[in-house]
Amino acid sequence: MANTPGMSRALPRQVEEMGVLAEIEVFDTGHLWCAKQPVEQGGPGPQHACNGASAPCGAPKDLNTFLAMVNAVPRGWIRSACCTRWARGP
Repeated sequence: MANTPGMSRALPRQVEEMGVLAEIEVFDTGHLWCAKQPVEQGGPGPQHACNGASAPCGAPKDLNTFLAMVNAVPRGWIRSACCTRWARGP
């Protein structure tokens, strides 16, 4: 699944128009940075950030990384967390 910058700007607006709270799964600090851009430019954006860890090529599951991600969530957004267990090959 590809989430282009254009999609990241359009989807929160569409979700907001439907009266739904926008949420983003954050598996690295760059995901959160991209999610905040439309909001900082005055547009709608996610209001709920779920910080995830242990995804392939995502943030490692350690406390320092987790705290950095939590501290980067904008004030006023809902925060949650998850740690996934990805299936590994045979």
